[in-house]
Amino acid sequence: MTRKWKLYWLLFIVTLGFYLVMVIWSLPMISSQTAGLVPFDMRPGGYSSSEAREFIANLSPDGKEFYLGTQLWLDTFYPGLLAMVLGFGGLGMSRGRFRWLGYIIFTCAILGAGADYFENASIYDMLMAGTERLSDKMIAKSSMFTLIKSISTSIAMVLILVLIMIKTLGWLKLGKAVR
Repeated sequence: MTRKWKLYWLLFIVTLGFYLVMVIWSLPMISSQTAGLVPFDMRPGGYSSSEAREFIANLSPDGKEFYLGTQLWLDTFYPGLLAMVLGFGGLGMSRGRFRWLGYIIFTCAILGAGADYFENASIYDMLMAGTERLSDKMIAKSSMFTLIKSISTSIAMVLILVLIMIKTLGWLKLGKAVR
C-alpha cells in the first residue's frame, strides 16, 4: 500500500470517528433535549416550517447550548473531512476511462461540504432567532442547504460504490485470466 493510500485510510478513520461521535453521542443528546425530535442535521429530506418551529420550541436551554457549541463545533470539521474522503477516494479509484467519474464524485463531495457548512450557519441563525424571530424564509433556506448536502453526498457515495464494483469486477476478470 502506498503512502498516499495509508494517509487516505487514516483520514477515513478520523472522519468515521467524527461521524460516530455525532451519531452515537451528540445528536442523540440533542434529540433527548427535544422530547425525542430529530435534530436538523439528521433530516436528509429537509424540514417544513412547522417541523422546524416544533423542534426549536421543544429544545431545552441546555440542548440549545449543546447544539450551538458541541454539535456545531464537531460539524465544523466533519463536512471537510467527508469531502476529502469522498473526493480523494473517487479520484484515487478512477483511472483511465473512468476518470470522469472521479471528477463527478469530487465535485459532488465539495458541493455537499459547502452545503453542509451553509446548513450549519443556517441552523445557528435559526437557533439564535428562537421561535419568536424565526421566519419561514430562514427555515426554507436551511432546509434547502440540507437537501443539497444530502443529494450531493449521496450521489458521491453511490458513485464510489459503482467504482468499487467496477474495480471488483476487474479484479475478478483478472483473476480468472491468470488461472
